[in-house]
Amino acid sequence: MLDKEVVGRGILIDLDGVIYQSDRLIAGAVDALDWIRQQQIPHLFVTNTTSRSREALLDKFESLGFSAQIEEVMTPVVAATQWLDQHELHSAALFVPSGT
Repeated sequence: MLDKEVVGRGILIDLDGVIYQSDRLIAGAVDALDWIRQQQIPHLFVTNTTSRSREALLDKFESLGFSAQIEEVMTPVVAATQWLDQHELHSAALFVPSGT
């Protein structure tokens, strides 16, 4: 397992190919997540998909046997929205699939 000091201040965890591949968990992924949580290491699940909302991703997590909070999931749409808010660009348009 990782050394907590090596991890540093937090972990960004990619989803597809790290936690799961298609509809299958990657061996050891849940154990690693449990360890990260037990060590209270700040973490964020990240993905580059725009085809699924955070809610849909949480549903997928549940179907695979693990859970997360919506605040722990960062999608491109969420990142773009936060960036726009931080820069007070409230009149910008985002073109994304519905439900994301």
